[in-house]
Amino acid sequence: MKLVGSKVTVTASVGLWLASPNSCEGGPLRILLAEDSRTNQLLAVRLLEKRGHKVRVANNGREAVDALQTESFDLILMDIQMPEMSGIEATAVIRERERRDSNSRIPIIAMTAHAMKGDRELCIQAGMDGYVTKPVRPDALFQALEQFVPRSIEASDSTSDSNDEPIIDPTALLK
Repeated sequence: MKLVGSKVTVTASVGLWLASPNSCEGGPLRILLAEDSRTNQLLAVRLLEKRGHKVRVANNGREAVDALQTESFDLILMDIQMPEMSGIEATAVIRERERRDSNSRIPIIAMTAHAMKGDRELCIQAGMDGYVTKPVRPDALFQALEQFVPRSIEASDSTSDSNDEPIIDPTALLK
């Protein structure tokens, strides 16, 4: 907050916090992003971190499977076509390990340029829980996340320009 003459300037950040069974109430998600394109990695990481989430990048399906051996995540965003191990193959390995080793099931959302009729169904049949097309649109990405992780508090998107009303009444601060 800054007071200059009779004008008060207030800078505030408002973010969307999501919760999951594996994260702290109202805390950020731990997201594994399996994506081989550096450009797509940068875009997705920026969008997710802007919302307060922690993101770990895996450059291919093999790295994603390996990351799950040593780290815990709330959700996976999985590209379909990657070198070494595809997203479909990685999902099969993850689902098999879940069946064998635990009762939990981590949500896996396909994040792919495959946008032809039937591609969504193919991803779901492979064990994925959701589907987002690339190029990634922020609204579609966050809508997909919200399908699997409930909101813990209601907050507005900090990138939204839909409401130009001030968050804090500057005159109330002067009283």
